Amino acid sequence: SGTTMRMLSGLLVAQHFGTRLVGDASLSRRPMRRVIDPLRARGGHIAGVAGKKPGEMYPPLSIAPLVEGERLRPFQYEMPVASAQVKSALLLSGLYAAGPTAISEPTLSRDHTERMLMALGVPLDTAGPAVILHVDEWNRRWDGFEWHVPGDPSSAAFVAAAAAIVEGSDVTLEGVCTNPTRTGFFEALDEMGARGGVVPKGDAAGGEPVGDIHVLASSLVARSVGGERITRMIDEVPILVAMAARAKGVTEVRDAAELRVKESDRIATMAKVLAAFGIECEELDDGMRVHGGVPRGAHVQSDDDHRIAMSAAVLALVAEGETIIDDVECVETSFPGFAALFRSLGADITEETVEEHA
Repeated sequence: SGTTMRMLSGLLVAQHFGTRLVGDASLSRRPMRRVIDPLRARGGHIAGVAGKKPGEMYPPLSIAPLVEGERLRPFQYEMPVASAQVKSALLLSGLYAAGPTAISEPTLSRDHTERMLMALGVPLDTAGPAVILHVDEWNRRWDGFEWHVPGDPSSAAFVAAAAAIVEGSDVTLEGVCTNPTRTGFFEALDEMGARGGVVPKGDAAGGEPVGDIHVLASSLVARSVGGERITRMIDEVPILVAMAARAKGVTEVRDAAELRVKESDRIATMAKVLAAFGIECEELDDGMRVHGGVPRGAHVQSDDDHRIAMSAAVLALVAEGETIIDDVECVETSFPGFAALFRSLGADITEETVEEHA
């Protein structure tokens, strides 16, 4: 995944051995300059390959070793765009640096890495969208530990959205991570009129807050979503706009241009998906407008993007007629058992293998 490659690049650029990071065709289209440039600026030897966009760099990433005795430099970086992946790469590289690592963002992105490092005893100072790693105050040793990873809120969003739009639904998702940097979708869901709520269940190991999320079938009302909230729900925008297809009124999403460089151009792809379902929508440079309506069954393409495939599947639950979604193997990327879970909740959903013939 893009997350894995960017975070690993931060860890590996600080080592005294070389590495080459290679991905599949989808990953090879993901922009990497955003992480390459700051890692180079602190002394890392990392390069990507040129692609279709002038000046951008893409995988594979080649990382040359540091010479004997060489360490990455102390580093202060003001990020032009909030990105938990770039921030995490810089923090991981900072574990091996010769001095502090200071990072600031326009708005606070996901802070799972900061919480994990602090729980493991790494000295970090955080203040809103700023973090400083004081590596000189750390003994550079890890003790053994046990870790509990809470339920993924991005995956939970698909079930919550389905519960909100499918008549008669009453679903509780237990043990979901309710980290405030990840709750943008659920805040939007609440503002759109979804019944239910979040019951806090304390903190898991590592300082991640956990809760149970209860959602009942609801009459949703369109809302506008943008600004800093988009940072806290960027992966949930596809399912939000799918859900908005059943809301009363026009939902507008802005400030989500980052979606254009995900596994697919998610703005363009979701616009095509909604159009296939017969839902009126308008593609914007940094988002889209969705006019609530009654979706009809459709034959849609996932563009090998797991979040597109699952968003289409949720919308298909309330469409008139059968829906076929092509290339759904990609769902295994983030939600193995997606179809089985939905079947257990009463959905009529099947998976079929289509053989290709020469």
